[in-house]
Formats: sequence, C-alpha cells, structure tokens
Amino acid sequence: PTKKDYSHSEIVEEEKLPCNLSLSGTDFSIYFEHASADLPSKAKEKLDEIAALLQACKTSKLQLQGHTDATGADRNNQVLSVMRAHKVKYYLVYEHGIRQNRIDSQGFGERKPKASNDTDTGRERNRRVDFKIIR
Repeated sequence: PTKKDYSHSEIVEEEKLPCNLSLSGTDFSIYFEHASADLPSKAKEKLDEIAALLQACKTSKLQLQGHTDATGADRNNQVLSVMRAHKVKYYLVYEHGIRQNRIDSQGFGERKPKASNDTDTGRERNRRVDFKIIR
C-alpha cells in the first residue's frame, strides 16, 4: 500500500479546526442566582470559550436551554428560564459577534431538573442554561 503524503498545510489546517469537539461530558452550563436572569460574571469565561468554538466552526449552531428550580409559580419559572437563555444569547451575539440565526434559545422552566429540588444544592444546579452544539 502507498503511504499518503500529507502536506504541512493539510495537517496544520486539520489541527486548527476544533469542529469535531462537542460539549458532551463537560459541564458547560451557566448557573444563575435564585429568581435572577442576570448573567453571573464568572459565566463569561465559559461563554468566551463557547464563542471561540462557534467562531472557529462557522457551520455549527448552538441551542441554549434555560431552566429554573421548582421554587415559585410554574408560569414565572417558565418566563425566567426564557429570560436566562436570552441573556446568554445576547452576550454571545453582542459581545462576540455570533450571528443570531446560529443560536436557538428556549426555556423549560422547572420541567427538566438536573438535580433534586429538595435541597439547596440541587436547586442551585437546576438554575441554569445548558448548551448543545448542533452541526
């Protein structure tokens, strides 16, 4: 069999593109304070990483999924989850120039908890926006 000749430019180009990366197995959730849609300052580092990935992978799209804990009325939690997802989208669009049509955002309220709502720690883990890369 013949050995394939890889030119330097082909290898470098492959190494530059992180498009085969995914967010699965990594906690790329952004966590919020109780009853708040304000973007936490410590979340910006994670969002900057996601923005860099989206800038490198021009055809990838992102789905933002907003969530709340089970404290409060269902209707208020639904609105809050949408607001959280929109806050994250706003940051990626206006701080990093990601095109709006590449980011889908939706809120699930308290319907999809990550942890039990019976403890403070569980409720903290449920107040979040999750990310999913869509190719």
